Amino acid sequence: MGDRDNSRVAAYLLSPGADIAPDPALRQLDLLYLDEPAPVLRQLGVEPGRSAVVVFCTGGCDLPPIQGTQVVRSGNPVLAARYALRTSAGRVGPGYALIDASGQLRYRTFDPAPGEHAAEIQVLINAVDDLP
Repeated sequence: MGDRDNSRVAAYLLSPGADIAPDPALRQLDLLYLDEPAPVLRQLGVEPGRSAVVVFCTGGCDLPPIQGTQVVRSGNPVLAARYALRTSAGRVGPGYALIDASGQLRYRTFDPAPGEHAAEIQVLINAVDDLP
């Protein structure tokens, strides 16, 4: 981490979605953040006070059936860029971000099929919900 990076990272995590990132720098986005406010929550339709899974994709990708949290989708390239889930070529995801109930971004990753990885996402959002 460089001197100018103010993010506090708990762990680096790898996922199969990292393989779809065309730029090597983007493959490092599988991070668990401890202290980064999630941007543009109102524009995404995320209700305050509840954790959320925000899926970024175009073309109507399937949403993961996650219990106990809100799941929203966005194909907006400007919003995807705010979450670093837009490629340098301008493609939106596919990928997702996990937001805790206090509005903090806790995880984001490129994922070729978020709808098919509900079990993995459920484990992650449960861990986010258990954070102090």
